[in-house]
Amino acid sequence: MLSVTHGSISRRCFLLGLAASLSPLFNKVPSAHSREFVVSNRAVIATQSAPQAIGPYSQGIKVGNTVWISGQIPLDPVSMEMVTANITAEAEQVFNNLSAVATAAGGTLDDAVKINISLTDLGDFDAVNAVMASHFNEPYPARACVQVAALPKGARIEVEAILAL
Repeated sequence: MLSVTHGSISRRCFLLGLAASLSPLFNKVPSAHSREFVVSNRAVIATQSAPQAIGPYSQGIKVGNTVWISGQIPLDPVSMEMVTANITAEAEQVFNNLSAVATAAGGTLDDAVKINISLTDLGDFDAVNAVMASHFNEPYPARACVQVAALPKGARIEVEAILAL
């Protein structure tokens, strides 16, 4: 048996009434006969300073203070050609691309809390570590590095990031 005092019933009724009155402000559904709209706290991050998406995805998505940056390969953002000189040059381009998207989101790579690196050859691990260390300050973000069979456009490296702004 639930025992409820009069004060807690009034408080509960007030909170339910408040929630019911505010809910339509934040959860509007499109309607053909009204000016209602969906309110979302999801923002698309886009910049010309990083390569344009080569598929159906965004360069980054920001929700609240979290930014998810899509995987970057060593594409030059101006020519949209792959940088293929060596793994060091490729990793530099990748981290420059990540940095450009982070800047567009209002942050820097030092706001990264998680980095995922995909390499087609784990023999490149040390060279990529050296490049990564030059783009971040301590404390470094959490990270995973895996070897994969293949990457888009024949890339040897792809890196994605999660930022907390």
